[in-house]
Amino acid sequence: MSGKPDLSLPARAPSMAHYRDEPECRLPIALYSLVDLTDAELEDYQRECETGCIDTGNKQGTCVRLAPQSRFIGQSLRAVFDYHIDLAAQKTFEPFYFIAAVEKDWQTKGVILVTLDDDDGDCNVGLFRIKAVDSGLTVINLQIWNMEWEEAKEYYEFNSDDDGGDDDDDIESDENEKDNEVDNDD
Repeated sequence: MSGKPDLSLPARAPSMAHYRDEPECRLPIALYSLVDLTDAELEDYQRECETGCIDTGNKQGTCVRLAPQSRFIGQSLRAVFDYHIDLAAQKTFEPFYFIAAVEKDWQTKGVILVTLDDDDGDCNVGLFRIKAVDSGLTVINLQIWNMEWEEAKEYYEFNSDDDGGDDDDDIESDENEKDNEVDNDD
């Protein structure tokens, strides 16, 4: 993947609204990669993202886990977004948040934390770059309402030295075709 990764996402994810009415259940956060990582590198990625969770007494793999389809090599973050919406229906992963490695050197450049429903409750999509070591525990804190999305973004947003600015959180507004196709009245 050459150049900057395509991080554009729709502004909203209305198909996620019905998950707000379900009983709270802390499911693991799905990990994805837009870059070609070996199996060993994916394990390192997962281990780094769940460090804070393990440090607070959680068992390995219970807070952060690779999604069944975790590799989206050379694809846009939108491809992950669309897949994650489908994955949420299985109720095996956290529906509102996911983490993505979008650059091969994620250890120094950070990872992308995505929400499909920020604190406004209107299924507004948001993202920011965060150090991998902070990502898993940050989502846990969001899940248990220990912090709000904007607070997490303000505290943990990370800009790598050669990132060229803070344009990673620019979200292009487009319609999610899956949101247009799904009938959420079931």
